[in-house]
Amino acid sequence: MNAPLTIASGGTYNIVINGTAILQYSKVTVNVAPITLGGNLVVTNNISAPIGTVYTIILNQTGSPVIGTFAGLPEGAAFSAGGQTFQISYQTGLAHDVTLTVINTRRPTSRCRA
Repeated sequence: MNAPLTIASGGTYNIVINGTAILQYSKVTVNVAPITLGGNLVVTNNISAPIGTVYTIILNQTGSPVIGTFAGLPEGAAFSAGGQTFQISYQTGLAHDVTLTVINTRRPTSRCRA
């Protein structure tokens, strides 16, 4: 994406996970800052991935940190989707990618909007 990415309050970013390979889940590459978040994240998980699987849902090529978070999902928050629990990070790697990591298959206390 050769433009800034903004998912404002009231907006939604939909992710579909059909596998662990790079072409089997939704993601966006952003090349122009800023990346500004505040809207909802909706994850449709159609598989059972191994614990520790990492999905890079926003590949940040801007060199700048992400501004904000998805609604109700601060750094390190856990949520469930498709029977698995994911943990979100907005600070992965030197590029500040946004990632989802499978942390278990039990239900957490908070849920991702679906």
